[in-house]
Amino acid sequence: MSSEDAKSTIVDVLLKKYSLLKEEIWLNNKVYREHTKYFQILLTGLLVLFSAAWQSKYDVFRELWFWVVVAALVTTLMNYVAFHVLEEMYSIILLSARMAVLERALNKAVGSNILFWESQLVERLFASKRPLKGIVNPNYVLLWIQGVLGLLVIFAVPTYCFVFWDRFGKPGGTWSTLSFGLCILYSIGSAGFYYYVTKGILSDLRQKAVEWIETIIKEQADGANTRTSVNRG
Repeated sequence: MSSEDAKSTIVDVLLKKYSLLKEEIWLNNKVYREHTKYFQILLTGLLVLFSAAWQSKYDVFRELWFWVVVAALVTTLMNYVAFHVLEEMYSIILLSARMAVLERALNKAVGSNILFWESQLVERLFASKRPLKGIVNPNYVLLWIQGVLGLLVIFAVPTYCFVFWDRFGKPGGTWSTLSFGLCILYSIGSAGFYYYVTKGILSDLRQKAVEWIETIIKEQADGANTRTSVNRG
């Protein structure tokens, strides 16, 4: 095989890989957009639950254990939804990083800067809060709104019970205060950990992933060159 044929084969393989990664990003993005319905379901469920508890005469709505379980369950479910969204963001960013590396490889192979969206523009247009003069990235606004809604959901039940327990619940004394206080601490810990993970994914993941992938490729290339030299020797 001539050098030109080998070069053409390499470019063809890289382009096919590039197309597959683009399709995978589209699929992940579609799943990522579905999280809004989970928020709606959780918020609607909480409103119905609070309304039923306030008006109902059933004893279960006045039991301490019931509301402690509900508080812990809501926070856990919210964590599941939130980290499901983050997992999709994580996958999309990693795929984008791989595509950026492929773009550089393709540009190098053909000797021209023909692909530059993922490698040069995405980080500027999507990862920046203000990508262009006078333009605010709506993704950051959406993240703040999601964060506020998430906080409302995870703190709604324990805070509501902590404040209004004496009005609708059975007297619990110190136990009720302690139980709902622990639930609030669980919510605070969950919110803090979610913020920590989100910050790392949005701020550092893409650049670190690009550098890591390029390092792995370089190490593999150096290893192949070393083996070739040894064989020739």
